[in-house]
Amino acid sequence: MKTLQYHNYLWLSALLICFLVFSKCTKIDDISLAGVPESLNVNSIDTFQVELGTFLLDPLPTAATGNLLLGAYKDEFIGTTQMYSYFRLSQPTLESEFEENIRFDSVTMDLKYNGYFYGDTTKMLDLSLHQLNQPLEKRELPIALEDDEYPVFVSSASLFSDQTFDYNANPLAKIRFAPKPTASTDSVTLKLDYSFGKELFDLAVSKDGKMTNADEFQDYLKGFLIKTNANAEAIIGFKDSIDLVLHYSYEDQKNGERISQKIKFSLNEKDYQFNAVETDRSGTILNEIGHENKELNSKKTNGRTFIQSSSGIVTRLRFPTIRTSIGDGTTIINRATLSIETDQAVGLSSPIDTLILMNANRYGTPTSLLTNLSGITASAAYYANTNATVTSKGSYVFDITDYINSLIKSSSYNESESLILAPQITDLLTTIETLHVATSDNRPAIKLNVIYTKTQ
Repeated sequence: MKTLQYHNYLWLSALLICFLVFSKCTKIDDISLAGVPESLNVNSIDTFQVELGTFLLDPLPTAATGNLLLGAYKDEFIGTTQMYSYFRLSQPTLESEFEENIRFDSVTMDLKYNGYFYGDTTKMLDLSLHQLNQPLEKRELPIALEDDEYPVFVSSASLFSDQTFDYNANPLAKIRFAPKPTASTDSVTLKLDYSFGKELFDLAVSKDGKMTNADEFQDYLKGFLIKTNANAEAIIGFKDSIDLVLHYSYEDQKNGERISQKIKFSLNEKDYQFNAVETDRSGTILNEIGHENKELNSKKTNGRTFIQSSSGIVTRLRFPTIRTSIGDGTTIINRATLSIETDQAVGLSSPIDTLILMNANRYGTPTSLLTNLSGITASAAYYANTNATVTSKGSYVFDITDYINSLIKSSSYNESESLILAPQITDLLTTIETLHVATSDNRPAIKLNVIYTKTQ
């Protein structure tokens, strides 16, 4: 009985203490504890200003990506993007001695699909192969104006998407075909000009220095360009495992049958293959963007922003008001999310699978990947709305808590610095993936949502 009374006494005492503590709380909804030297206020806000624009990166390094991108794609907002590929071949390995009575038969080049495509592959595609009149030359990076100016995806001389090289306008081969990019065992065979192949063959058989000496070979056979026409409606990916093959035969002296043989010129120097990009934005809302005018505020593009790999179109973000709003030294960011919506339909030209954020300097150069305190890159996968009863847009959601927390605490933050919203680096350099950011109230549907705690 005494034990029961004792337990009742403890329970009543605890209840009285709780009553006394909470009776001094002036505002439970805000988790405000009056009578304590510091107050704790947890707030949620989604109205921080995000300044947005469509931004054009410097020409991208598109060498040694492992693929050739060929074709064209027309976007109603971005315009027409046409893609070519340049490459050079290595000298062949020749037989120590060739058989007697050899005969040159033909010269071919096979393009093997790598499975990538973007756009309408039901339409015919035209390709033409041309011989270069000048050698491929890598371009050095310009001297940096400041230490962090070099982009995160290039650190040395390379071949860039805007480079062009003089070529013979008369094609060595032309072909018109229906692409089959998902046919892993299929390929596109180009049959080259006979006289071109015969000249190569004669030089090979005679062991001419143009075939046996590396420097002489590159001076003689400078490289190739595969072009497409601007009327194409898809970009098709091919492997960079290219062989130019001389087909020849000789007569078997025993039975008189002809034996077929090959001489191969292979694409061994991967860093001398690159994809060139040519754009036509005339008549679009991005008509004014270019390397002299690299950024268009979303107000000039009907409240939209855009992203397109290879052509260098990305979305640039700034947060000009957040430090003045809550950056007073008494704020801790509990959670900050950046949501991006797109009204782009899933189909032939689907939204980009995954986006990342990069830190950019005042010139808009992406100098590093945005990471959290654990070193994990900030990325967001595309989430498609599957609720048929609700009209909603697909979206991407980033957790940028650590970035916003450091932003409001940094006294050295420069308002001209920014974040770049882009595809993953590999996709940025090797695809033509495109994204339209949706609009909300005539502004891009990009929202910064922050839950924060003020300590006083």
